[in-house]
Amino acid sequence: IELSSDHMIFVNNNHRAIPASQLKLGDTLLSGGKKANVVTKIQSVMRKGQFAPLTKTGTILVNDVYSSVYVSLTNSEFLEIIPGLSISMQWVAHTFTTLLQKCASSEEQYNKETGLANWIETPLKFSTWILNSQRSILLRLSIFIPGLVIGFIFWIMNTYPMILLLVSAVYFYNKKRVGNKEKKD
Repeated sequence: IELSSDHMIFVNNNHRAIPASQLKLGDTLLSGGKKANVVTKIQSVMRKGQFAPLTKTGTILVNDVYSSVYVSLTNSEFLEIIPGLSISMQWVAHTFTTLLQKCASSEEQYNKETGLANWIETPLKFSTWILNSQRSILLRLSIFIPGLVIGFIFWIMNTYPMILLLVSAVYFYNKKRVGNKEKKD
């Protein structure tokens, strides 16, 4: 499989996505079949052009190897929000991309130089700027915490629509019942 050093790939037959730059000889890649895919060779190649498909699940199966369709912005499998509090880059990327896809227009246009869809390029540049800047932890928290909450809500809506519908129905049923009870009193 060929991928950029920042693209994430699933290792050790679990769903830990690490940047390809962290792969080591002997690592086992998550397989789509029964045989184990062990890393036996790592080499650098240069290719012209870019190819970065987005999928609904955030994963792609190529040559019997599961890979992420996302890159790590931190050269790590985790995003450190504050010291001691980290979350999976795969989860962050998938959550925000799902949210952005919902907001994007149906007419996708691409930047010819980067190969990125316009709807993802600006948020990607902004996220990279925040992560690479020497800004305070407070700035990170003020941007990422609300973003994570909103992203988590959209992720729930996208992943578990029936549960969200059920919770909403119970909430409104109870609200109506309490309102009727107060009217009787």
